[in-house]
Amino acid sequence: MEEYVFDYKNEKKFKKLEKDLKKCNPLAFKKLYFEVYPKLKAGEFIGHVVKEEGNIMEYVLDLPTDALFAKTYGEVKLHYEVDEDSESVTLITFSPEDAISEQYQSKPFLTTDEDLEFIKRLLDIVNSKNVKKDVKKDFLYHCEVKTSLFEAIKDQMKK
Repeated sequence: MEEYVFDYKNEKKFKKLEKDLKKCNPLAFKKLYFEVYPKLKAGEFIGHVVKEEGNIMEYVLDLPTDALFAKTYGEVKLHYEVDEDSESVTLITFSPEDAISEQYQSKPFLTTDEDLEFIKRLLDIVNSKNVKKDVKKDFLYHCEVKTSLFEAIKDQMKK
C-alpha cells in the first residue's frame, strides 16, 4: 500500500487557515482531520479533478459547511494537488479563503466606552433577579460574543 506524503504550497498560510477553519466550521475541520487526511495519505483521492498537467492532478473537495456560512460566503472547499511520481499530496488552500480568515481575526470588537457601557447594562439586565434562569441561559447561549469581548468587559468592570 502506497503512503503519500503531505507538502504545502505555503505552510504558514495553510496552517493559519486550518486553525481558522477549526473555529468557524468545526464540522468541516473534524471531517478534514479524521476522514480526508487519512484517505489522502492512503492514496484515495476524493473530490473532483480541476486540472491535469502530466502526472500532477489538482483536486477540489467540498467539505461540510454550516448552512448560514454557505449562504453568506459559499461552500468550504479544500484545494490540493497530487503528484503520482513523487507520491506527494500538496495542500494548497481552502476557499473561500477571505471569509475563513476574516471571521476569526483577533481584533477586539470594542472600540469606544459607549460599547462597554452598553454591554455592562446588558449583562446587568441578564444577571438581574427578575430574569428567569432559562431566559438567562438562552440569552447567553445565543449571544455570539468573543472571549476578547468578555475580557475587555472584565477589565473595564475592575476599573
